[in-house]
This record gives sequence, C-alpha cells and structure tokens, in this order.
Amino acid sequence: MGSDIDILVEYAQDAKPTLFKMVYMKHELEDCLQTKVDVVTEKSVSPHMRPYIMKDLRVLCKPTGFSSG
Repeated sequence: MGSDIDILVEYAQDAKPTLFKMVYMKHELEDCLQTKVDVVTEKSVSPHMRPYIMKDLRVLCKPTGFSSG
C-alpha cells in the first residue's frame, strides 16, 4: 500500500487547516496527477522519519504571504 507521491504541507501560523481541507487537497492532487498521493503536515511527521523525508524533499511552492484560513 502507500502512495506514489508524498506531499508535505507547511501552513502559515495563522492558517486554520481542517481534516476536510486536507482530504479535499488529497483528492484534488490525485485527480490532477493521476496517481495516489499522501498529504501530511510538517507537525505530523515523526521525528524518527524527519531526516529521511528532509533528504528527499523538493520544494514545489513557496509561501505566498496570504492565509487561506
């Protein structure tokens, strides 16, 4: 099981992410990319896994300066 693509999301401090927004983002990405996607927040990453994740990390989008709150 698992995904073909793992997406690490970092929210602005004032953002208010919800489970519904995360699930919506996952489905939108899967539809767009036509593959399985896992979406996780930076806070949810295990400290034990962080070095491995950060080693393979590729920045796709930098902060835009606004909150979708």
